[in-house]
Amino acid sequence: MKKLLVFLLVLLMAFPAFAAEAPLTGTIDAADKHGNVSTTLPADDLLKAFAIGDLLSVEINNQKITAPLVTRYSDVNVGEPLVFTSDGKTCFAINYKSFQSTYGAEVGTEFSIELLSAGAYLSEYEIRNLVKSENRDDCASDEIFANFRPIIDGVLYRGANPNLDDARSPYVEAFVSAAGIKTIVNLVQTDEEANTERAKFPEAVVVTAPMGVDTASDEFKASLKTALTAIAENEAPYFIHCNEGKDRAGIVSAIIEGVIGFTPDEIVADYMLSYENYYGVEKGTEKYELLSQQIKTIIESLTGAPMNADTLSARLTAYLKDEIGFDASALVEKLK
Repeated sequence: MKKLLVFLLVLLMAFPAFAAEAPLTGTIDAADKHGNVSTTLPADDLLKAFAIGDLLSVEINNQKITAPLVTRYSDVNVGEPLVFTSDGKTCFAINYKSFQSTYGAEVGTEFSIELLSAGAYLSEYEIRNLVKSENRDDCASDEIFANFRPIIDGVLYRGANPNLDDARSPYVEAFVSAAGIKTIVNLVQTDEEANTERAKFPEAVVVTAPMGVDTASDEFKASLKTALTAIAENEAPYFIHCNEGKDRAGIVSAIIEGVIGFTPDEIVADYMLSYENYYGVEKGTEKYELLSQQIKTIIESLTGAPMNADTLSARLTAYLKDEIGFDASALVEKLK
């Protein structure tokens, strides 16, 4: 017996996979409107077994998914899965896509998680990691704090949400009023929820187009058509916002900019200005280059081709016509 125990110990040391702990398991318990899912697996259990930066293997519906344990969506590339924790639960998502529909992760679906490689994603995570301040004094100007800026000065603006109960909203509200905004495109709230915004800006038409960030979904396409139609059919100046004015507003702004003739470099620079404003991401850094790939990937997925200055406007115009049934000529007329 003693010899057998010694043999087993030697075997486990030689082949550590035999000594690995059993996978963590659970079921999907909810999904949000973007297709991100929460689970029955407590966050504490996940973080006891694994560390931020570990590369994990998630098995769900007979599919094995390789995903890092990180803290936010932008910690991975567009279209890539991630594991994170929120409200005490283990969660799964895909950056700018629906995890639920991609993997059939309906409520009650079982899954398991095991370690693929400890710390394998840590250096990438550290490059991408973002820290946002909620303190006005940490920003060089009110505009930066509000993430408020013109796309076309005097005509089209973008920014954060003026309706949230946070430190930024009063600044956004002041800029919207000062700009004399006549049409607001709200990308986060329903028509009923936007009544607060209508009360704040009684001189403006408020059009709601709540959208997710899965650009392949019918919901996104319908909301995009509503948002663009609001600009084509109403009076300038226009203001586009989501919550931070970074993701949904960033995508819609990039599409508009491409259609009306902005260069790829100008589109990327405007998109990344939100990351500069919120997180202090500096041009020329590896973090800047990694994050700027997001909008390039999104626009290229819509047009089916790299962002080329000579063809971008035509390709985006064709996308709007063929995929969402929107004639961009009225939009161009309003914004030229």
